Amino acid sequence: MNKALLPAILWLAACGSPSLAQSRSPGQALPAWELVQQGKIAEAVKVARKSPDGATTALRQLMEASDLHVTNRKIEEAVATLAAAAKFADAYDKAAKTQTPRAALQGRQLRLQGIQESDRQDYADAEATLKKALEVSRGIDDPVLAAGIHNNLGYALQHQEKYEEAAAEYDQARQMAEAQQDELRAGSYNFNLGQVLLQLRRNEDALEAFRRAESRNHSSGQTSLEARALLMQGVALGRVNATSKEPLKHFSRARELFEKIGDIRNCGWALYLAGDHIAYTPDFQEAVKYGELAIPYFEKAGDKGGLRAVYSLLSEMYARVKDPRKSEEYKKRASEIPPDR
Repeated sequence: MNKALLPAILWLAACGSPSLAQSRSPGQALPAWELVQQGKIAEAVKVARKSPDGATTALRQLMEASDLHVTNRKIEEAVATLAAAAKFADAYDKAAKTQTPRAALQGRQLRLQGIQESDRQDYADAEATLKKALEVSRGIDDPVLAAGIHNNLGYALQHQEKYEEAAAEYDQARQMAEAQQDELRAGSYNFNLGQVLLQLRRNEDALEAFRRAESRNHSSGQTSLEARALLMQGVALGRVNATSKEPLKHFSRARELFEKIGDIRNCGWALYLAGDHIAYTPDFQEAVKYGELAIPYFEKAGDKGGLRAVYSLLSEMYARVKDPRKSEEYKKRASEIPPDR
């Protein structure tokens, strides 16, 4: 039994967010921001110059498109969108002999740099870059940017084991998103907050964060994160009361949603966590049942970490129910899977 083990859940895995694309009549001219995305910079400048705020509007829409890419973890697309936006701003300024405000664009470029540094596990560099981005964001009224930076900074801090600082950043991010009534991002930010609160053993606070994440992801139609929030509620509840049956309801509901969206890997984790929790009640035979049910899901998903975890659980549970042959069999299976690096 391993209460420290959590399923390897992706951070900020929100998907299916709304598109910026708008319906238009046949033959209607494309707006400047869409022309920019098609690489038609000169044509986009001509369109933008037809209205006083044409350049500002185009840049805002390009930045919104980049923000959605970031939320969907499409980082390369976000980088390309901001690079195109910068080219457009340069071309517009040259043609109009003006200077377009660029702070919001620069803040997003720094944010993306910080995200890429985190993705390379250069967390100290990411922290420094994201703090620069935060300074830029403080000079403009752009709560979407500021909330996103706080969230990404929380991630960089968390992976340096600066858990209290990370929790503060995640909490700031989720409060800002909730103030904007941005259910999509608020769901993700609350989920991340819950994870770090578990690491701090602030289990009841983590439970509340996961409940908010469940509610907001349900409202925004993010079934995957809604299911993960339910799963982690079960983990948090189990830490609050190791012998309660309440976590099992959350693991079951999470599994139903994972089944619905075809996430077989997390179906396996829902079953494993149910078995791991039941072992504390202690109903060892029931724990065996859940562990055996989890195996085919992990096998189908190719999740070696999941298999190693469930084999170890089953080895211990079979020993508890006085079946040494099965216990040794699963102990051997677990030992044959190399540990994660």
